[in-house]
Amino acid sequence: ALKNQDQLNREILKLFRMDIIQLMYAHLKKTEIHASRVLINEEGELLYKKSADCIDSMMVYVRYLTKNAVNYADFAGKPDSVVWKIQRYIDQNFNREITRNDLAGIVYLNPDYISRLFKKKTGMTPFEFKKAQNELE
Repeated sequence: ALKNQDQLNREILKLFRMDIIQLMYAHLKKTEIHASRVLINEEGELLYKKSADCIDSMMVYVRYLTKNAVNYADFAGKPDSVVWKIQRYIDQNFNREITRNDLAGIVYLNPDYISRLFKKKTGMTPFEFKKAQNELE
């Protein structure tokens, strides 16, 4: 009977984990953040695997997800920080071809969103900025 109880608890924890992950993804998607890039990494994978073992492990995983999501949402909510990071990346990679997906990958945001944000803050698209940087070199 105890083995069945452990299995039930494990299944409940797995379902709970799935619900939490879906909530995180839905919330981050609303803010144009690519959740998979923010929440999935080596540490996250390890905590994910352990999370169905017991409630304490699940709580560690939930705290990890929440902390990462909140920290990144805070960063993404500061347009100047996002634009600065993109500008810095362009400056460091001015001699190579850069795509919108490259830029989206460094800030974990939707490519369309970062283009609009960048233009709003600087008056030019990231590629106009890159061209201007190349002309200065």
